Amino acid sequence: MSKPRELKCSVPQGSCLGPWLNLTYAGTIFDIVPPSISVYGFADDHTASKRFKPILSEETEAINKLQECAQEINKWMNSNKLKMNASKLNT
Repeated sequence: MSKPRELKCSVPQGSCLGPWLNLTYAGTIFDIVPPSISVYGFADDHTASKRFKPILSEETEAINKLQECAQEINKWMNSNKLKMNASKLNT
């Protein structure tokens, strides 16, 4: 279990403004995702995918691009005081 931390700002869970405020705050994450990668999500849960032809070289390139994208998203999250759940990350 992690240590308790004092929050200096937050949005109450279940509030009417919660979804709008989350979109306003986290919406800029889509600016750093390359156009070749699709991102789908709801609230704070997202997934990224990349289409490729079923050949090894294309698969390898897709995996590399997704890993690069995950690294950029992680940098963005750190700069915005957010934390990525690495246990949910897979390629």
